[in-house]
Amino acid sequence: MNTSIASALSCGALVLAMVSPAHARPAKCLLAVSGETFIDGACDFQPLSDGTGSFQITGQNAKFFAYLYVTGAGQGTGFWNEEPGAGHAHSPLGLLLRDGACWQNDTVRLCAW
Repeated sequence: MNTSIASALSCGALVLAMVSPAHARPAKCLLAVSGETFIDGACDFQPLSDGTGSFQITGQNAKFFAYLYVTGAGQGTGFWNEEPGAGHAHSPLGLLLRDGACWQNDTVRLCAW
């Protein structure tokens, strides 16, 4: 193989490795919105690669998922898919405050252990 092609392929692989998101890992999660529980138990937890502590949780049946974007010390903004099986987190959860492994407000509780 031509060395310039091999070098280009190596550089491309390195760039992909640096920008690829963190891998999901098994966890226990809770997502409750307005008194209804949508995720409770086994889930996939995936840290986001933004370096802030933001993350995504996905229920074991993959019908529901949520994102928590850390916006400051002990606070974040959440979004979830709301419609079972929807592929985008189009519904806001609002400002969430951290309480241990949970993030919550008056109507939402989002936890990952």
